[in-house]
Amino acid sequence: KHGLLPNTEVDFVVERGRVFLRKKKGAMTEADRLMEHLRNAPKMRMSSKELLAILRDEPDELDAD
Repeated sequence: KHGLLPNTEVDFVVERGRVFLRKKKGAMTEADRLMEHLRNAPKMRMSSKELLAILRDEPDELDAD
């Protein structure tokens, strides 16, 4: 309801003897963290055709022994 989800960065604010939680301004959302993770993930170095051959276990010249 208030946008506080797991891993949400918050500030503790004290006003008139009471403590409040507020979402930290400029804090990354879960979606921001996911996109950052994907941007920094290792890149695929094979073609989709090569990957499909591995997944289908199709023989190639390396398996021809």
